[in-house]
Amino acid sequence: MIAFDGLHLSSFLDFGYRGEFRLYANLELASVGVLVLAAAIRWGALSNWAILLRPTRRITTFLGLLIAALALTAGLLVDPSARSLAAFKPINPVAQPVTWSISILALLLGAIQQEIWFRALLQTSLTRVLANRWLSIAISAAAGAYLQPGHGADTFCLSFFLGIVFHRTQSLFCTTALHIVFSLTMGVLYGGTFMVASLVNPSAMVRPDRLVSTGLLIAAAIFEMRHRRAPHQIRQHKALGLNLCLLVGVFFFNLILEKLLAPVGRAAVAMTDWLNPSFIWKVQLGAHFLITAIVLARFRWGPALRDLFAPRFRVTGILGLITALIPWLAAVIALRNEFFGGHFELRPSLFTSVEIWRVSVFPVAINAFSEELVFRACVQPLLSRVLCSAWAGALISTWAFVSLHPSENWAFLMPGSLILAIAFMHTQSVVCTTVLHILLNLSRDFLYGDEFTVSEFISFDAFHETATPVYLGLSWLFVIGLAWWGRKREGRPSAPFVFSQLSSR
Repeated sequence: MIAFDGLHLSSFLDFGYRGEFRLYANLELASVGVLVLAAAIRWGALSNWAILLRPTRRITTFLGLLIAALALTAGLLVDPSARSLAAFKPINPVAQPVTWSISILALLLGAIQQEIWFRALLQTSLTRVLANRWLSIAISAAAGAYLQPGHGADTFCLSFFLGIVFHRTQSLFCTTALHIVFSLTMGVLYGGTFMVASLVNPSAMVRPDRLVSTGLLIAAAIFEMRHRRAPHQIRQHKALGLNLCLLVGVFFFNLILEKLLAPVGRAAVAMTDWLNPSFIWKVQLGAHFLITAIVLARFRWGPALRDLFAPRFRVTGILGLITALIPWLAAVIALRNEFFGGHFELRPSLFTSVEIWRVSVFPVAINAFSEELVFRACVQPLLSRVLCSAWAGALISTWAFVSLHPSENWAFLMPGSLILAIAFMHTQSVVCTTVLHILLNLSRDFLYGDEFTVSEFISFDAFHETATPVYLGLSWLFVIGLAWWGRKREGRPSAPFVFSQLSSR
């Protein structure tokens, strides 16, 4: 639920009551959204009012109860010391009728205006322009999450879930009702404009938020599969069951590999001074999933090894150059004076010392290669196979990649990971995505880091405060361009792993 506050948008979950301003801001956004929606319907660009306002009672009721139960279950997993039923206190509608009315109206109008703008207008428009519903759902969800600072992962997953529901039902009434149910439940648990004191301390939200985010994505996947219509559904359900068994088998296979390789890692740490446990863990992780990728390729459950380790020099060079230049272009546009007035000088030891390569450069390459083996070579193909959709596999593997990294880097990780996922989807080369991964990391390190340079070329704080919107805009433009390039490339013999045939393998 969002409302304009200066030059940014803020969420109703920003813990604190802001009075009439939030109500008027949401009322304005909802009113303008209804007018734009009416104009789009009048010109035939969107579905008519009867479809958009269709209640879809069974779906709305079932999904509403599901997400409410999910949020409440997550609240029960919080440390008991963070829960206080005695302190729980909503605003009293009898004692404070005006304050309560303003809070509830702000919440309702916020849900309405967000669903109008992000679902009915943005998502529908992007679907028509890009001719790809998965990409349009992801972009509209990312836009909604970015405009609600502090609630990135759970807001993205909620928007992604509502995007799939809207695509399948075309009911604005349904998604708005689900949004309201989720907001009310989370508000009761963690605080909202209609609460004086919440049931759970907001500082204890991290673990439950991950459960809620994961549950929303699982619910989205189940809802999508449930509403697919295909002429051979029995065969598809059988393939789904076999693929789920494959996922379970891969999981246990990696558990066995971990037990077998753990003594090797401990011995390596004991024998050397410069190998730390974190680095050894990354090497072991890469070894686990390298063996997994080989097994998947051997049984034709994933990309062939000749494609997985193909360098694809031309594509890798072009995409790597663009990927590396995005942070620098953002700095040129947003921080022109600091960029042209800065002093860039590499450390002399970078060319003379083996130690800096062993301690800094080599771990960067190993980390990137290990993560690409995990998320691109194994997780993404398996998810694409289970869901019978290359885009679903790319988006869910992107979310998994982002969720396992620090949340403060979410704005940079989401478009970067999506670039890697789309590049892998169309090249099937883990060598290509590893090079892109390394170049993206090194490009940012050279720009505002001091590990490889004598001093910071651009201030880290200045880049994050000023250049982040420009960086995100350029990154999402590149994502759209990469998706368009992939569509143009489809059908060529060089696209080796045809995801549309996964369910029949």
